[in-house]
Amino acid sequence: MQETVRKQVETLLRSYPELLRKVELLRYELNHSAAISPQEMMEAMAFAKSDGMGHGTGEISNKTLYIAMSYQDAAERINMEAVEELVERLVPMERTLHRLEHHLRLLSTPEQEVIRLCYFEQKSLPDAAQAMSTSVWAVRKQRDAAVTNLANMYAFVAGPNL
Repeated sequence: MQETVRKQVETLLRSYPELLRKVELLRYELNHSAAISPQEMMEAMAFAKSDGMGHGTGEISNKTLYIAMSYQDAAERINMEAVEELVERLVPMERTLHRLEHHLRLLSTPEQEVIRLCYFEQKSLPDAAQAMSTSVWAVRKQRDAAVTNLANMYAFVAGPNL
């Protein structure tokens, strides 16, 4: 069991940079979604021309008004469905990131550093050893201990049914 959890943690650590990138992409899409204002929709439906001062000059018939309102309702529904789909994708990814980041904060400072270098910055063991001013052997040992500690945390939280 413990070996399975350890492999899952290693996979999660290796995928962290890509997962973080995907979360940022989805956050951007949520924060910068395009929407058309009701006034713009009404003007488009009436084929109104601007008078140069931001005011439409076209007349809107009752029929056009009802069509525009129906279109607005449909557009709002479509926009909400798009937002909901983004949120459905974003929330599980954010939970995964937050959980990992919380567990990482529970590690010792040297273990946090070795995880950051080896997994998040994807440095080789010799490069990580140089950055930490230690030997490759010491980095490998510390990395393995950090991954084991993370796996133990995940296994503990999951309980005996894992």
